[in-house]
Amino acid sequence: MKNNMKPSAIEENRQFSEMLKSAIEKLHKYTPEDIVKRTNIEFDEEKSEFHFTSLGKEIHITYPDFDLTPELDMWYHLTILQYMDTADGTPLGNNLISLSDFRDGGVVRGTSFDRKCEFIIRQHIGNKSEDQVRKGCELLGGKIIKSKADLCVEFSILPNFPVTVNIWFADDELDGSGKILLNSSAEHYLSIEAAGGISTLVLQELINTFSDKNISLNIY
Repeated sequence: MKNNMKPSAIEENRQFSEMLKSAIEKLHKYTPEDIVKRTNIEFDEEKSEFHFTSLGKEIHITYPDFDLTPELDMWYHLTILQYMDTADGTPLGNNLISLSDFRDGGVVRGTSFDRKCEFIIRQHIGNKSEDQVRKGCELLGGKIIKSKADLCVEFSILPNFPVTVNIWFADDELDGSGKILLNSSAEHYLSIEAAGGISTLVLQELINTFSDKNISLNIY
């Protein structure tokens, strides 16, 4: 059979396979009880699987194989396994931060990400009607929160890693805009790269709830 995959796609899959293997090997050093304590992910002893809700989907992870269902974007899949390894059980804080507030590389990498997110929200979300965006958020299990923004939504993407999106909609005088915010405990659960990737995923999934074509964002 002829291989029609582009070299870049082949390389991406090879890289993913290697990283996936490494992530699973790291998880084998933990007991299910260890993982539950650090991640707040529930474990069903009878089925021998972990489970949690992410963006409105019920995610199941077998133990000890760490296979995921349903099938997810490869980097989303990998980030979930990385979260299970790096989480340290720190309680959620009372404050929200941007990626630029991360102590490890936030000033450079986080600031760039924050600006790109604002552009993406302005281009794809801030010019929609509030009702349309609100319905999209609800499809993803988003929780509407009172704030100074026109619309503030908290998404449960990992048990101790909520992602908050603030949106200001366009009007006759101003373009739409927005921000991605994380809990102040975020650095205890994911690296800045993984946090940026998972935040991008939230925007991508939200945009695709009201887009007539499948949009793939690659901004981090």
